[in-house]
Amino acid sequence: MPPSIRDLGQPTGGAGDAPWRVVMMTRGVRYVLPPRRVPHQRPIGLGIVGVCLAILAGAVLISRGLWWASLTGLLGGGAPNPGLAMLLIPAVAALLMARGVRFGVLVAFGHSEIEISTRRVAGVHRFGPIRRRRSVRADTIERVIVEPGLGDRAGKPEDAPGRGLANLIVERVHADEDERKVALTHAYPRATIDALAAAIGERLSLPVAVEEPQSLRERLDRPRAGGDPGARRVPRPRRATGELVETAEGISVTLPPMGFFRGSKGLGSFSLLWLGFVTIFSTFWGVSMAGKGASAVDIFPLLIVGVFWLVGFGMFYGAARSGRRRGLIDVSGRDLVITRQSIGKPRVDGWNAAEIDRVAAGPSGTEINDKPVLELQVHLAGGGKRGFFPERRDDELRWLAGEIGHALGLGADRSDPE
Repeated sequence: MPPSIRDLGQPTGGAGDAPWRVVMMTRGVRYVLPPRRVPHQRPIGLGIVGVCLAILAGAVLISRGLWWASLTGLLGGGAPNPGLAMLLIPAVAALLMARGVRFGVLVAFGHSEIEISTRRVAGVHRFGPIRRRRSVRADTIERVIVEPGLGDRAGKPEDAPGRGLANLIVERVHADEDERKVALTHAYPRATIDALAAAIGERLSLPVAVEEPQSLRERLDRPRAGGDPGARRVPRPRRATGELVETAEGISVTLPPMGFFRGSKGLGSFSLLWLGFVTIFSTFWGVSMAGKGASAVDIFPLLIVGVFWLVGFGMFYGAARSGRRRGLIDVSGRDLVITRQSIGKPRVDGWNAAEIDRVAAGPSGTEINDKPVLELQVHLAGGGKRGFFPERRDDELRWLAGEIGHALGLGADRSDPE
């Protein structure tokens, strides 16, 4: 157990005076908490809504000249005009800003509900029909954690906003260490979270712990889970696709292609969605152009559609390369050779162990949903690093780093201390 977490004692108080409602469901129970009373929550939430609506209004006004005349002409009985395709700009802005508006409304007025069924535990943030849900399989949860809120971080003044608030977290078994903790609810009074954690822990027969307050700087300086585990060996993950063979002089690891969808980590699906939208608008464009004939004023919208096609094909090509990439890692004596092949000729990189400082799984510089994409990194003794195989799972990359470092004899003292 990390030193910053201590066991929470036996729960005190009865359920009769608990500050929540208990609603019995067909296969479980729901704890309905009251609305939050966080300082400045409504101005902050409404401010988020205002910013999102302002961005949407800006997108409408900026693109209005491209589609407004075509739309009014169509409503007046005219023929379809290619300018209507520029409605894509406010439509995309509306889709992106809808999530921000929902988040702002929930911050300003929402309350939390915890649902426990036979199979899943879910945290629901709700205001009327607007809701945001995060669920976890019940059989994967290891413990319940009470996390102090931002107002209770070490070094904060006694009158800091948000003092006495806490968050309710569940810690689960997960291959990605950054996904192990899942927040069920945020920013409720500490006494409420303590009692709720004890009730949920008792119902699920799970231990309950509470994190000690830390300063924001301590949290930022703490090494990220899995960020640079160096040469530490870990067991082969169950879902790993790489096949390791021990040879007389070292190891050989064969990495098969991950496939278009898994190997691109969402880029393939997004590229197909993007190209589908562009196809619909291009079809509409072509039909309307055939009806009225092209003119000089249509050149700018035509260039915009062309850019959308280029971006879509670029994403599709990148996803195809990631999905088709296969690899071969050879450690022979004190030499490391990494071979990659996707579309085109294979690429081979090699080093002697004396040239390598450590082998690790570290961030590639790309993020998906604010989460760093890891890659297998070879850190050179003279400075610099080379990155490989960002398409593979994080736990498989950590396993590969440990096996390569062990085979090269880099030593556990070069691994991350975490």
